[in-house]
Amino acid sequence: MATAGDDKVTGNAAPRQGSARLDTGTPAPSGERGVTAPRRISTAVVSLSKRPASRRIVVAGALLAAAGSVYIGAVRATTPGAGFGSGDFQWSPTRLLLHGIDPYAARMAGSEDIILTQSPNYLHLLYWVLTPFGALPFVAALWSWMVLNVLLSVGLGLWYGRMAHLGRAGSLLITAALLCSTPFRLGLSNGQHAVVVLACATVAFAAAQRPWAGPVLALALTKYSFAPFGLVLLVKGRLRALLVAALTLLLAAGGMSLVTGTALGTVLMEPFRLSRAVVGDGAADVMTVLSLTPWFSSTSPALTVIGVLTAAASTVCLARVLRDGDWVFGLGVAAMISLVSFKHLTHDFVLLLPVVVLLLRMRGPRAWLGWAALGYHWLLLGVLAQFGTAIDTPAVIVVSFFVLVALLVLVASTPTARWAELQRNALPTALPEVRNEGVAGPDTVAPRRPADLDGAARPAGPQAGLVTGSEEARARSRAFTGPTEEELTPEPSA
Repeated sequence: MATAGDDKVTGNAAPRQGSARLDTGTPAPSGERGVTAPRRISTAVVSLSKRPASRRIVVAGALLAAAGSVYIGAVRATTPGAGFGSGDFQWSPTRLLLHGIDPYAARMAGSEDIILTQSPNYLHLLYWVLTPFGALPFVAALWSWMVLNVLLSVGLGLWYGRMAHLGRAGSLLITAALLCSTPFRLGLSNGQHAVVVLACATVAFAAAQRPWAGPVLALALTKYSFAPFGLVLLVKGRLRALLVAALTLLLAAGGMSLVTGTALGTVLMEPFRLSRAVVGDGAADVMTVLSLTPWFSSTSPALTVIGVLTAAASTVCLARVLRDGDWVFGLGVAAMISLVSFKHLTHDFVLLLPVVVLLLRMRGPRAWLGWAALGYHWLLLGVLAQFGTAIDTPAVIVVSFFVLVALLVLVASTPTARWAELQRNALPTALPEVRNEGVAGPDTVAPRRPADLDGAARPAGPQAGLVTGSEEARARSRAFTGPTEEELTPEPSA
């Protein structure tokens, strides 16, 4: 599949006493003592919220730019022969399945019923989910798919703005940034599925303890180059969700085998055989970087092995911080591991949306470097493409890879990005430990006693040696954010 530039295609709250706190990825309300969430939000967003007139102007400008980006992507997606035309939308493979034909076998046989660049590079479940679109004429289907992607993107932007506790203006700005990004515009133009994968992964990670999280995770994993989603959930102990997801994918493959008359073993292996033949180079991954050297070809099986080992090793090395972090942290890191390890084109970088929340939790030079790396992948590459530097240029691919690796290291090594650690510090220290395993929802956080925080034993008794939750949180948060303004202000002399 060709790699596209932006306008052209080139050659290739602390809890109440007695309650357990669910880690929802959002900070405690800013009015509660010991919680430093607003201090970690971007200074620009906070200052903007204090100036209503400036806020309206900035938000209006951002929304206008977002509307222009959506318009460009929508026109490209619905205009045949413009170099885009929803060429990657999996309509024709779904159409074949509805007629009892194996779409993988048809593509490998060179069937003309597979139109444009709609090679069936996904697992079987996706084509069952897309059957309502496959039953429509192509023009009606691509218009419906385009509208669905825009609506999902808007909803995701607003949701992650809420996760960052930004308020209405900040959430609109995050949504506008997503809609203005090069990955979103390219994905919309080509009829890609990255936004659907992000939506499903968001639901699966946020509700990993729910019994219905498994089928949603399975739909995200139909783009199997995002397999690190499963690795991260395995590290976080979400075995039920993984088992249900695996069973869902197996049932979908069995259904295709029954409908098409193809042996189950053959149906299970067809997506992987096809991908080796038709998937080209990526945009910023270790497999593509190595294929640029004299020792590996782009179709070498060794590259797949290296990609799998890279993803597994990265997950194992980050296992401790992944278990400590909340679901947003886990999803953001999993997305970056996927993008670094396996072949992905630029449109898949919409999966960096959770990283926006993580960067808003960071401060100082690390945060600035993180924003620069995200801006490179979301905006700068599109600008370079406008001036003739294609995204699939070898030098650009190598730079993009190292920028993405730097972003992963920055986020994973910054404690404040995990949320869960600072949220535990704000819990009342006199509460007993509680593991509310029966509560359905995101990761459950157990209150910790002072001895759990500093390793020292405390005297027995209801008041002996106890440190209040706010004092403990203030002491611990200084390790990440420095002294508060209150502590820096000298007391007036008598």
